[in-house]
Amino acid sequence: MEIRGRKIGDGQLSYIVAEVGQAHDGSYALAHAYIDAVADAGADAVKFQGHIASAESTPDESWRVEPRWKQDASRYAYWHRMEFQPWQWKTLQEHAHGCELGFIVSPFSVEAVRMLASLVDAWKVASGEVQNEPLLEAIKADGKPVIQSAGMLHMRLDPKWARLACVSIYPSPPEFIERPDGLSRREGISDHSGTIWPAIVYASMGWGGIIEVHITLARGTGLLDETSSITIAELRHLVEGVRFVERMGKATLAEREERLKPMRELFLDRWKRKLEADACA
Repeated sequence: MEIRGRKIGDGQLSYIVAEVGQAHDGSYALAHAYIDAVADAGADAVKFQGHIASAESTPDESWRVEPRWKQDASRYAYWHRMEFQPWQWKTLQEHAHGCELGFIVSPFSVEAVRMLASLVDAWKVASGEVQNEPLLEAIKADGKPVIQSAGMLHMRLDPKWARLACVSIYPSPPEFIERPDGLSRREGISDHSGTIWPAIVYASMGWGGIIEVHITLARGTGLLDETSSITIAELRHLVEGVRFVERMGKATLAEREERLKPMRELFLDRWKRKLEADACA
């Protein structure tokens, strides 16, 4: 798979995706702030969710997860507040590309696919949408790279799609997160643990796959997905940790010998002087 010129897979660096999701809380300005923060932290791509209330909800739909601080009269009103207009999506994409980030979106309706098809570098199929046949067909027809979360369905929807290990529990306890060494080969992980540790473990496998994590600018906001998200500071640590792990053991024997040469010469010089001193004693 290749996303915006970046190859993903064996021999490649992990592709780190920062999932904003609904953390912008409907604020266009805050969505842009997230893009800057993600770029500054060193991630490879930013991901949003593409919602159109009229295409995926109804005014009388009940809340599935009651928000801590409810400001919307209904779930439909919430999704309506989360919407961005086409021109706003365009500027978000331009901003992401200007920061050298891939621009990925999880659509939740055929209408969202149509609206965003000219903008995204790749699609993400959310685990809860794996049986949404019209949506899947629209995504397939678009022809762009697709990432699939396996949280609700472990089968691969399409052989060309990257399938990520995923636990649809928010946040995911460590006991429920599958260790990569116990899995058949996967293309990466979509992590909801709210920590950086699963990403580091996956990077240690050397698969060069996709690492997706939810992010938040601050804790204590009470926004949806906050407990399963990491902060921007933690995202920076995650990127540093993954890149550190990926560099481990890469030096050749010749490079190691060259780096150790001054220390070896110093050690041998001291050893020779000790032998000479012992001989004169």
